[in-house]
Amino acid sequence: MILILFSALFSVFSVQFFTINFAITGLNRAIINTPIEMMYRDVINESGSLYFNVEEFTNNLKSYYDSILFRYTKSYDMNLYFYDYNTKEICEENYCNAVEVNITSRLLDMYDFSRTMYYEIRG
Repeated sequence: MILILFSALFSVFSVQFFTINFAITGLNRAIINTPIEMMYRDVINESGSLYFNVEEFTNNLKSYYDSILFRYTKSYDMNLYFYDYNTKEICEENYCNAVEVNITSRLLDMYDFSRTMYYEIRG
């Protein structure tokens, strides 16, 4: 009788671990494989210098992640930190040539997922 209980518990835990593993793998794939074309689309060339269009970049990235990440998680938080690549300081207004994208999510109320990606315009 105790073996039946252990096998039932083992089955439940196996399904839970599979679900978490599937979600983590899917989130990692979606975030790491974000199309680089999205970054090129939101670059402004102003007097020989390249900058991100902060508002467009934020909107495009948010809509992309909204369409992809909800396959793997119920909710997520996306924080964007725009900064100047050369000085590593927070940039002024809309003249940012680097961005840090931080995505966090809670999976099955037991695991906190976090992934940070950096995108920089160099050269």
